Amino acid sequence: MNDPDSTDEIIAQAQVMIARLRALLQASDELRRQHGPAVLGAASGPAESAAPLPPAAEEP
Repeated sequence: MNDPDSTDEIIAQAQVMIARLRALLQASDELRRQHGPAVLGAASGPAESAAPLPPAAEEP
């Protein structure tokens, strides 16, 4: 019932998901630092209500 290989696989998948979530959180924090909290829209509202991202700045 408790297959060690299966448990290891589940743990590995969970670690990958956690790493992805951390990367998303870091990206959203960076957006907030660069553009302010309004850029991400309301935290509890639907995606359609989120403010659009400003156009990317042109680098010289």
